[in-house]
Amino acid sequence: LTCNESKGKMKGLHSMLGCNLKALALFRITLSLLLLCELILRFQYLEAFYSDDGTLPLNLLLEKVDPLYKLICVHCLDGSVHYQGALLSIQVALALSLLVGYRTRTSVFLSW
Repeated sequence: LTCNESKGKMKGLHSMLGCNLKALALFRITLSLLLLCELILRFQYLEAFYSDDGTLPLNLLLEKVDPLYKLICVHCLDGSVHYQGALLSIQVALALSLLVGYRTRTSVFLSW
């Protein structure tokens, strides 16, 4: 292959697999709206599924999970409703920053 032939093939590959900034922005906005809807639904069941007063208290959960999960999962640090509500509020703030496009890469990483 000559240099011109490889550039032509890469251009064709880019046109077939590439996307433009409008499509990426639409994907980012759609993803953030889905995340916001999911988080709003989770607020309804905050006490039932996330707190020590719910279906699985933290002391029973920690007996069944491995030590690595305990280190990684920030929800396992405290089982109070206020702590879990604060974590969900932080996730909502990250989803809103993703919606408006503020520090998109950081928002995506921390939302994940």
